[in-house]
Amino acid sequence: IGATRIMFGKDKEIRLGNLNFERDESYADFCIEAFWKMLQNDNPEDYVIGRGESFAGEQFLEECFGFYNLDWKKYVKLDKSLLRDNEVIKLTSNPQKAINKLNWNPKRISFKEHIKLMCEWNLSLEKGEKPIRKDVFTLYP
Repeated sequence: IGATRIMFGKDKEIRLGNLNFERDESYADFCIEAFWKMLQNDNPEDYVIGRGESFAGEQFLEECFGFYNLDWKKYVKLDKSLLRDNEVIKLTSNPQKAINKLNWNPKRISFKEHIKLMCEWNLSLEKGEKPIRKDVFTLYP
């Protein structure tokens, strides 16, 4: 949302506490699909749901601001007051059991395409439009 608001001139900057992190990025619709597949089993089991790949904070910023042809380094300010105690630096899942046992594909949409869909949604909102939710299961079978 921040990059979109900057593109429209509604905000001048984004303040973040830390960029030294990596997060496992997953598309929520596909995670819910995994949950549904779990519920189809007769016997409950534990699964880890996630992409199995982490992306750095700067990668998120590059994709979001890049969607608007903006250089994130001009708009993102680090603010130490926003630092979290006990920040986890890297979170990466291991979804191999869900891939093998549920025939689930966590990587059918690329990181770049996922960020693009979010930016398109935010762009519609900032224009005052009602965003149209894309059928990702058709787009990324």
